[in-house]
Amino acid sequence: MIGQTIGKYKIEKLIGAGGMGEVYLAIDTMLNRTVALKFLPRDIENRDRVVKRFLREAQATARLSHPNIATLYNVEQHEGRYFILMEYIDGEPLSRLLRREKLSIKNVLKYSIQIAHALGEAHEHGVLHRDVKPGNILINRKQQVKVLDFGLAKFIESEIAVPNNVVDDDITRDGVLVGTPRYMAPEQILGKQVDQRTDIFAFGILLYEMITNQHPFKVGNNQQLVLAITSQEPVALRSYIADIPEELVTIVMKALNKNPLDRYLSAKEMATALRNLAMKLFAENYFEYPGAEDFRSEMSNQRPSMPPTSLESVPRKTIKGLEDTTALEQAAKPAIQNLQYNIGQNIMLKVAMIALILILCIVGGVWYFKH
Repeated sequence: MIGQTIGKYKIEKLIGAGGMGEVYLAIDTMLNRTVALKFLPRDIENRDRVVKRFLREAQATARLSHPNIATLYNVEQHEGRYFILMEYIDGEPLSRLLRREKLSIKNVLKYSIQIAHALGEAHEHGVLHRDVKPGNILINRKQQVKVLDFGLAKFIESEIAVPNNVVDDDITRDGVLVGTPRYMAPEQILGKQVDQRTDIFAFGILLYEMITNQHPFKVGNNQQLVLAITSQEPVALRSYIADIPEELVTIVMKALNKNPLDRYLSAKEMATALRNLAMKLFAENYFEYPGAEDFRSEMSNQRPSMPPTSLESVPRKTIKGLEDTTALEQAAKPAIQNLQYNIGQNIMLKVAMIALILILCIVGGVWYFKH
């Protein structure tokens, strides 16, 4: 297909292929922009039920608009074959980054806050990811995170039959699960009801890996992994990093609770916990990353908008190096009293004017009726 023009899209090169289909880099010749075309696997193209469900999933994903979510522009057809028109992201998968280097705590927090925002936005629109893993996270040159394939990858994966000669780390053929249990929550493995907290568990595993470059459950095969996720505790984070901040351990372990009721209620709640830790550890404006403006606005909306009504309501020691604000208050009192006096004088003047007008009206009325 390389070199072909499909509709208004000129195919430049293949950028990904596997059991989930092929992904091509293309040029939108009408808008002169770079896009990605993701073709569905041929195994599911002719199944009407599957195609209808896929279109519903795509419609739900297309409603998502967030700086940390890869944009799905459209679903189109070429010679009867469906493909997804997506935003092209010139970035590196988190999976490759983790194989290449160990992230600093600062970068762990920077990336994880963005991932949490993306999940939170999707969850608010009723969309579960269901396949949170490093391979579905891209990081561009501006350190901006983009989360891919909300709902779509797991849906396609559940519908295709992978040949036995295909080797893929994301496929297990143990007769119980379709897809890797590596990032599955206990309820997902056990076939129970899933919700946004299922994504949070997977995100907890991802966060653990970002910190340690290790999976939280050290086992040999998928059967052992299933048992570990459903019944065993993760390897202690401090066994890898002795001086890891206690608050970060708490965040990870809360996300990895076996019981969904004990996890974060929402991804945005988890984002807030991560953001607060980042602000505590790094004395800088930690909102300086793409997409942070939305969260900053949300945080501002949660704060009271009215200013303090008196000096007594202003916390002491808010000015660096000033241990006691008594002198400041004493110095400000004359100005405040003068302001109060002027306000009082203005009010009294207005009242007098209104009274004078009323008296003139009454006198005028009496004179009119007498004459």
